[in-house]
Amino acid sequence: MDDQIRNGERAQAIAAPSVSGILKELLTVVAKRSKQELEKATQQGRQGMDRRQLTKDRDAMLGKLGREVLALVDGGEVSHPGLVRGAERVRQLEDRIARLSESAT
Repeated sequence: MDDQIRNGERAQAIAAPSVSGILKELLTVVAKRSKQELEKATQQGRQGMDRRQLTKDRDAMLGKLGREVLALVDGGEVSHPGLVRGAERVRQLEDRIARLSESAT
């Protein structure tokens, strides 16, 4: 009977995973998941940087386009009513900025 108990204990010891084996498996899973999440965060970061750069480039291009339109309106080369109103509004804003700058000094 003692032999059967000892044989059963040996079988359990062989079949049961060790604590170190469980920890190793757990750490492997955690490391794999961490790597996946890091790659995902890196990709999202790159996309965010690309989006910010494209937005900055677009805004710069819109500013340049606006300055060109103002020059065309001021030169009399374009007489579209909406553009003329917009150019007048920009001039008014520039005048207000200049007055505030003068009063601040």
